[in-house]
Amino acid sequence: MPEVLDPPVSPRGFQVRLSLDETKPPVWRRLIVPGDMTLDQFHAVVQETMGWYDCHLHQFWVGTNRDRREFLTGWDLSEGEEGIAESDVRLDQVLRQKGDKLRYDYDFGDGWRHTILVEEVLEEEMSGPSCTAGRRACPPEDCGGVYGYEEIVRWVEAGRPAAFESDSVEPEIMAQWLEEDWDPNHFDAADINERLALLERSPLSLNPELAELVSGVGFGQEGMIDSLLLHPGWYQETVEPDSDTIRRMVEPFHQTLTFLGKEGVELTAQGYLKPAAVREIAEITGVASWWIGKLNRESQTYPVSALHESLKQLKLARKYRGRLLPTKKGLLASEDPNLIWQAAVDALPLGTSKFDRHAGWLTLLTVGADAPVELWHTLLANLLSSVGWSADGHPLKFWEVSNPTLEILTLLADGLRRADGEPSQEQLAAVAVLARAAVRGAPASL
Repeated sequence: MPEVLDPPVSPRGFQVRLSLDETKPPVWRRLIVPGDMTLDQFHAVVQETMGWYDCHLHQFWVGTNRDRREFLTGWDLSEGEEGIAESDVRLDQVLRQKGDKLRYDYDFGDGWRHTILVEEVLEEEMSGPSCTAGRRACPPEDCGGVYGYEEIVRWVEAGRPAAFESDSVEPEIMAQWLEEDWDPNHFDAADINERLALLERSPLSLNPELAELVSGVGFGQEGMIDSLLLHPGWYQETVEPDSDTIRRMVEPFHQTLTFLGKEGVELTAQGYLKPAAVREIAEITGVASWWIGKLNRESQTYPVSALHESLKQLKLARKYRGRLLPTKKGLLASEDPNLIWQAAVDALPLGTSKFDRHAGWLTLLTVGADAPVELWHTLLANLLSSVGWSADGHPLKFWEVSNPTLEILTLLADGLRRADGEPSQEQLAAVAVLARAAVRGAPASL
């Protein structure tokens, strides 16, 4: 069990160097932090300062690898472990003098180990944490630890070539997975301090249904929710997407509504689109140019099936007497594509089942925090697990989180997953506007 000292009579602060171990050149930050900050509060500071997304477990500890003494997170306590909770310990009860060290592990799979080294003990009072210096960008989440990170850096610094000799980096996959503007040399103290300042803000006002949901989050998992809600976008003035961006995003929906016309199309006895309709929709939306398959069954042509279901979820189309018909709203939207966007604004989150409602709200929370597209499913799996959803008693995996809200936002952000590149920043910003409006409980108007 770690040694915890009595707090000093007068609160003191520290100048510390937060280093990501084993990285060369080193990834590090210099911080000024109040000594009366508890370790669970300091966890949020580490996450924001480094640039992590708080979607994995963490652990503070002291000592050496052979004499490791850990502080317990809320998750540890909920699992029945006994010891000292990080929420009960202040920094100045662990750190006292120059040269003292505190360790912080994050993501036990990738194994990110951090060292917090006291550089100076400060006697003056301070209102909150700040970052004064640092070097290099945070590694991408889920990149395979230090070795995977170093291979990604090597690939990026080589110019992201299509041919690259590595046993962990596959350029074609990496080009789709890694953000286009990720730069291993990037460091912005001003941006970090903006995010640290948000730690001191009043809690965001949430839609009542979401507020009730997150109030039941699993003990010790609150940090994931808090980290997402600290994103600056929640507190900034909304910049509505322009008309051209909206029309580009809703184009597949508009093309399909135009194809349905006033009479709609006949469905199979099972309620699927018939082969001729599947092929026609695939052709007019561009799916046929890249989808592998014969395009003769909706169940085997996922993008067309997603469009079909999404139009019904948005109440732009409905099944009636064996046909897929546009609704009154759908007929108007076929003339004015902006109404498709408005239908999404009005409907989010989608679904009526308990899972779809929970998953829908947590999808909005993830997307509204500008989480990278490649992390949407992973973050959502962790969030759903934190509110009690499981698969046969095990935490959900990223492939088990599909829900109507995620489908709609993916279609709007990613089009029909064509093979011609990633979503534009304008499209991603636009779906974040939708998500934030729903989370705040206020409608996003055009």
